[in-house]
Amino acid sequence: MATEFLNDARKEIEGRTEDFCGELKAFYQGNGEAEQNLMEQTTQPFWQSLRLSRKRLQQRELTVDMEMQEPARLADYDGPWKDGYDYSCRRTQPVKMRRTYYRKGKKIAFLKTPEIAAASFLKADMQRDMVICPNCGHEGKLTSYIDGCDACGAKFLVSDFETKVSGFSLEEDARQKSISNFMKAGAVVGITAISLAVLAICAGGIMFLLLALGRNGYNAVKAAAAMMLGIGLAPVFFRSLFYMLIIFIVMLIVMETRRKPRIQDESKVKAAIPEFSTGNFLQNLEYQLRMIHLADTAEQVRFFASCDLDTVVARYQNVVDCCICGVRFLEAETRGESYRISVEVRTRLTLDTGKKIRNRYEEIRLELEGRQDVVTQHSRALREYKCPNCGGSVDILGGGVCEYCNTAVDYRNFGWIITSYTNLGQPENPYAKILAAALGIYGIILAFSLVLMICSEDGKETMEIWQSIGRSSEYLKAVKQDIVYPDDVLEGLTETDSEEGRFASAKTYTCGDSEVVKEAYHEALLERGFLEMQQYPEGFSVYKIEDPSEYIVDEEEEMFYLVICAENAPEGITVTATLMDENWNPVQE
Repeated sequence: MATEFLNDARKEIEGRTEDFCGELKAFYQGNGEAEQNLMEQTTQPFWQSLRLSRKRLQQRELTVDMEMQEPARLADYDGPWKDGYDYSCRRTQPVKMRRTYYRKGKKIAFLKTPEIAAASFLKADMQRDMVICPNCGHEGKLTSYIDGCDACGAKFLVSDFETKVSGFSLEEDARQKSISNFMKAGAVVGITAISLAVLAICAGGIMFLLLALGRNGYNAVKAAAAMMLGIGLAPVFFRSLFYMLIIFIVMLIVMETRRKPRIQDESKVKAAIPEFSTGNFLQNLEYQLRMIHLADTAEQVRFFASCDLDTVVARYQNVVDCCICGVRFLEAETRGESYRISVEVRTRLTLDTGKKIRNRYEEIRLELEGRQDVVTQHSRALREYKCPNCGGSVDILGGGVCEYCNTAVDYRNFGWIITSYTNLGQPENPYAKILAAALGIYGIILAFSLVLMICSEDGKETMEIWQSIGRSSEYLKAVKQDIVYPDDVLEGLTETDSEEGRFASAKTYTCGDSEVVKEAYHEALLERGFLEMQQYPEGFSVYKIEDPSEYIVDEEEEMFYLVICAENAPEGITVTATLMDENWNPVQE
């Protein structure tokens, strides 16, 4: 029977989770129908916090489009368990979350992170048409609560006894994020290794093709250098993948040892308060913190806080979302008829900086007090805040005053009051440190491997080839700077177009009589040592052997031929200067 109850409850929760996520997405996009549906699907305190969240988005002229991709693995369940007068259940599942933020219809941010979707549910204790009052525990017929519970007078609709979403948060999965980042780094290394191997193959093919064509000059040397670079580096990166795998396994083990539960040291509270309900406490605490972070003024949250929150609320005016990521109980003690609890809470805040949306983590130390009879005898998860005088629903954002009988409701009758609020700053992320250490170790291993490769005979030979290419590039640059163009020897020419390349450059000039200009330019080139190559009706071509000894470069550099062609162009002439390696034969040309 118990197993059947659990299976039926979880099956119902699966369906409600899907419905809730769809309505939540539409709600944040401003859908009015989704707003009504969400109000019916959620508990009153949770609905109040959702309403504040959307109000903050509207104030900052923001809309958000949420896409939640669930993996194939099943969700994890905690419960349902008997919690006061209801059944409570918590459903968690890792998801890939995509949020796109728009301001006035313009996209301003896209956030994509691995997260853990945590949803809490309240299920009424109902047997056929008999149901337990969530407010006092009295058992009565379902229809009788419309006029008010016979025991406490609290009024409920029939729909109020349906299974409700009492909380929903998306917490960043820091561990999975670190693992994903390491795997991305591994993918980059793998792609680099494959690219180097492909480079070696392609460069080798180009080199052999050039050699087969008798072109064993500058380009062939560059191809050989690229091939040797690929041959030298590809094995280093492929071997480093093996080291990376070992580091990854060690990183996972270390992360597992450093993993901390979402709730820590609750035994300290259980020892002082045996009837303490951690689930109820955290659910109500999340309501309180969300409202503090999303309220416009401290007046809206004074209902559940006895400390001054003016500066706290003012500091959070750019927060558009808030969720609890972790809780650590520090101590619990009895003070007269009350209990006092100290707790550290780790929250994730989504901030609107004006130009972009970003996440920030914050650690808070809270001290809370609760009446013993409330947190023990009447411990329960809240569906609604009910007026103790008339049983009507109370809007806590309105200051906790009943709109029906004008009775001021004391939150101490519902749960814990925040008596101290201290911001501890940004907490450390142990997973980020582990990731940084793992990548640092890999970087050291890779750097050491590269140094060994460079110091090897093949590495030295490769470096010499690249140095030779560098010297050749300087040589080419020096030669190109000394190229004689028509406007260097003639006046009255206007350059109208130019195109530069490593081995060739072209310039177009306008002139009066192109034939006269070509003849004068031709004579000037011959006087400067150029040799006749070819003359034809449209123009001419000449060449000159450039000796590296004439430039401040290595004298072992091979010679280049500088070929200049001048041809007719519309309203002028076009001059093309080309550098050919030592294998070029002007006679064959």
